[in-house]
Amino acid sequence: MKYLKRVLAIVLAAVLLCAIFSGCGKRGGPVQIWAADRISDFADQGVFLRQTIDQNAEYEVTVFTNDPESSEANSQTLQSQLMAGEGPDVILFTKYEFGDVEKLLHSGNFLDLSTYFAESEKVSREDLVPGIMDFGCVGDACYLIPLGYSVISLTTTRGNMDAMGWEYPGDMHALLAQAADFAEDPHGYTAMLASSAGPEYDYIFDLLLRASGIRLVDYETGTALPDEEELRVFLEAYRGLAETQWKQWQSGESYLTYYEYWGNLLNEETFASRLYFMSLQSPDAYMQLSGEQEAYYTVLGNMDGGVAGYPNAYVAVNANCADPDAAWEYVEMLLGETMQKYILDQYQTFLDTPVRKGVLNTWLAEYSAEYTGAAVEGADGMNHTYAPLGEDVREAYAARAESAVAVYNSDTVVWMLWESMVPYFEGSAEYDTCIEELRGKLELYAKE
Repeated sequence: MKYLKRVLAIVLAAVLLCAIFSGCGKRGGPVQIWAADRISDFADQGVFLRQTIDQNAEYEVTVFTNDPESSEANSQTLQSQLMAGEGPDVILFTKYEFGDVEKLLHSGNFLDLSTYFAESEKVSREDLVPGIMDFGCVGDACYLIPLGYSVISLTTTRGNMDAMGWEYPGDMHALLAQAADFAEDPHGYTAMLASSAGPEYDYIFDLLLRASGIRLVDYETGTALPDEEELRVFLEAYRGLAETQWKQWQSGESYLTYYEYWGNLLNEETFASRLYFMSLQSPDAYMQLSGEQEAYYTVLGNMDGGVAGYPNAYVAVNANCADPDAAWEYVEMLLGETMQKYILDQYQTFLDTPVRKGVLNTWLAEYSAEYTGAAVEGADGMNHTYAPLGEDVREAYAARAESAVAVYNSDTVVWMLWESMVPYFEGSAEYDTCIEELRGKLELYAKE
């Protein structure tokens, strides 16, 4: 009997030591996850999959609304909790919840996950797009993990190019040169780029700025307008487009609906190329166009010929997380192939392009196979057929997307740029006057 008790005591001690030192015991409670509702579908699906894969995993998710009246208060409450060493274990958020993400990166509120990456058997930093991943790191320490990012796609046709006497533009310098050419002589066309403009702001401006890779603030040095020369080229070219790309939409004279857009691209008498930042729409447009014409589909290069990428959604672990191992398991799952492909399958707008390498290429092949031969009715009343997305086009697009390097401009500084330069676009103020006003705003912002 004494021997049996001794054996039981040894076994019990071993179990306790295992729980304390190796983490193999039952977790003390569910992993607390704070998720912005812009990516809550992704978060909820992640919880469901994780519980299906491992019935011992427990998660408790709180989804916070992006309603303007409450989202700011929710974000401020969370930041206060994190600064006080409290709050949820895992935070899933987009670029909108906390203002300036670059400043958030240096807040000290998040756990360095670099050791977990080094020791993980499921995901390593080598599995992820390096130029995007680096954005969430300071040196070798990784605090914010991008889940997905945007690149800017360009879709047009050979007919459009021939109509203007142009070659296909591969980067922003070529596209801006064409914009200047178009402004000089639009050949009777109403717009160079299909527009999605609102009454006060032209989103073509936003897409072009993103594609350019121009930074408005250098966060390391606090310098305003570090790419000032390139910015001037960009702004002068956009000013030439402002009449067609903003003012006519602002006045309500014209707006391309979904069907009018297809009609524009498929009608050789009307010129309109299209920019995208959503992964799903860009192959869709190319496959439809290439069923009718010689179409062009690329990730638009920046001012230097490389590719600018924009992280939109992140996962981070609270620096004071009670069970960082359990939190990391959730991060691992979000970065796995299944969940990364789910970004594209479910068209998660704030994720767009998966950060895990290889997933985009696989999805493009499946998407092409599923929709080849399908047709959609255009504004011209004709059915336009989807052609296959060729392997060479697919692989080139995916490789270019995965060469992206993160560029960050907060929405605040982009809006400062727009507001400061509108008088220049309208012709009511000189460039130097507007740019100096902008410089002053940005310098104050950088010092905050």
